[in-house]
Amino acid sequence: MSRTKCEWIRELIPDYAAGRLNDDEIALAGLHFADCNECRDELDLVQLVFSSRVMEPEDLADKIKTAMRDGMSRTKCEWIRELIPDYAAGRLNDDEIALAGLHFADCNECRDELDLVQLVFSSRVMEPEDLADKINAAVHNHRVTGHRQWWGAAAAAVALLAIGLNMIMDRSGSGDLPLAESEFEIESENLWLTDDALIAGAPMLGGLSDEALTQLLEELIVGTSGGAA
Repeated sequence: MSRTKCEWIRELIPDYAAGRLNDDEIALAGLHFADCNECRDELDLVQLVFSSRVMEPEDLADKIKTAMRDGMSRTKCEWIRELIPDYAAGRLNDDEIALAGLHFADCNECRDELDLVQLVFSSRVMEPEDLADKINAAVHNHRVTGHRQWWGAAAAAVALLAIGLNMIMDRSGSGDLPLAESEFEIESENLWLTDDALIAGAPMLGGLSDEALTQLLEELIVGTSGGAA
């Protein structure tokens, strides 16, 4: 009977040493420890083990909760900081603005970063509103002017060439000139090589009237005189 009671008491020893028994169990176990040296020795051993353990601080639970809350806050700070440029530029929706505003009210670090971004945004040099229109107008004027200059130079070259040929023909006359055999072959075969001016895009004066040619020559003379001056 005593052996059976010792086995039952020994099952209670860990809870007895940890203070987890009720009053009746504590009283019954205490009476048994007073009469049983073996059970009392085992109780002393368990109490020694319990006393040698490294006990956690009393505020350990509070510290764990604080660390978890700080970790969640840190995660929220990282998310809010990704929104700061859009917040400063006014690109967030109403819900995001409200949520970020609540966080800025409680977090000094994020609010300081927001102030820095807003300062950078306010110090930027803004381009004039009509800058794009001015650039487009300048490009258009440059293209038109360049086209006119090219046409004037091409017309001058062609006109001078035509005048020079006419002067040569007038001086030498239109007598029969002997053609070399190679020249005769090219002329007789009517090769397109003689029309390379058309391929090069040179202006053709054959379709112009005498009045148009005269006016072109006058403009050419005026332009040449102005360029020489």
